[in-house]
Amino acid sequence: MFKYINGLLYPVEVSCPDPGFGQVMFEHYGGKDSEFSAATQYMNHRSNMPNPYIRELLGMIEPLPVK
Repeated sequence: MFKYINGLLYPVEVSCPDPGFGQVMFEHYGGKDSEFSAATQYMNHRSNMPNPYIRELLGMIEPLPVK
């Protein structure tokens, strides 16, 4: 099982919002060429693979959960 803890490592103070930087961060984490897209693509390829040995190999490549 996975355990999700929502907390920051150190206190963060924001003096003013920066929509431009927010858009860059959004594109990095959830955009077309993001880590999430790569993980989703691996899972999709694994589930559609007819060869069980290659399917298992792709299952080992999946990213580990963030602690």
